[in-house]
Amino acid sequence: DSSDIVVDKSDEIFDKLLRFTRDKALSPTAFSTYVKCPLKFYFNVVERLRPEDELEESVDNMTFGNIFHEAADLLYSQIKGDAEPALRLAELRKRGEIDKCVDKAIAKIYFGDDDGILRHEFSGELLIIRNIVREYLGNNLLNYDICNNEFVVAETESDVKVTLPIEVGEEKFDIHLAGRADRIDSLNNGLLRVIDYKTGKPRLNYSGIESLFHGEPIATKRESNIINTLLYSMMLSHERGRDVRPELYYVGSMVRKDYSPKFIETIERKSRTLESYSEVATEFENEVKSTLKEMFDRSIPFMQCEDSSACKYCDYQTICNKK
Repeated sequence: DSSDIVVDKSDEIFDKLLRFTRDKALSPTAFSTYVKCPLKFYFNVVERLRPEDELEESVDNMTFGNIFHEAADLLYSQIKGDAEPALRLAELRKRGEIDKCVDKAIAKIYFGDDDGILRHEFSGELLIIRNIVREYLGNNLLNYDICNNEFVVAETESDVKVTLPIEVGEEKFDIHLAGRADRIDSLNNGLLRVIDYKTGKPRLNYSGIESLFHGEPIATKRESNIINTLLYSMMLSHERGRDVRPELYYVGSMVRKDYSPKFIETIERKSRTLESYSEVATEFENEVKSTLKEMFDRSIPFMQCEDSSACKYCDYQTICNKK
């Protein structure tokens, strides 16, 4: 059994961390990495170590996800501000716009052609990806939005940010958080809605805000996707002064008749659907600030997470060697 790795925050290491108070911003993904494992955060975010043997499978999954995101952006940016999104989406589908958007996305993401013109022969694998993206976009996502059409697309691939002041002992820091939201809608009930597209298995349940930050087992309690989308909601509500509904569009599952992209919070067997960020804002922001205080506390080292079930798919297993 290996001894635990502990990385003290020397002046040199702390200075790297301070870039998030100067010219760089902490992304939601980086923040939720810290929540799951401070040591992984140190390797990945502070030192920017990139594992050499990243799994081919994860590269393929990433490529697939990136192609879908790009195709969705190309399609939905065409209906920005439109008061009748269902009609416009049906129209675009009829015109063959789905296939065009998917091919443009493949040209850009897979082949690096920014003009969006496909000039390459497809491998079998890419044909499969193309067909799945077409299905997810033109069937699952569009049908869901056409049936639930009380929204106007406000922005796609939109940058959101917030600066949070924190105090650690005598020191004061202004920490920048920023990310790019897949889609921001304006809902008919006056709320904004922030949507994150996901291509994996749906994970929309959580056991209360506290468990997102401290719950174990880490792999299933500290849901990164939920933390990230709540961070987008926080940034948006600060930036725009409007309440926000966070939603996760797990596009592979949106074909199900009972699919809902809303979060479900279950505490002591009592469940509720999260209708708006304001319902959890105070508790969530307290946890965010408390996490940032720990992150910027010179006396607290970067340590391995204690729950090894979270290490199963970690890119830094070989360095960390946690059993």
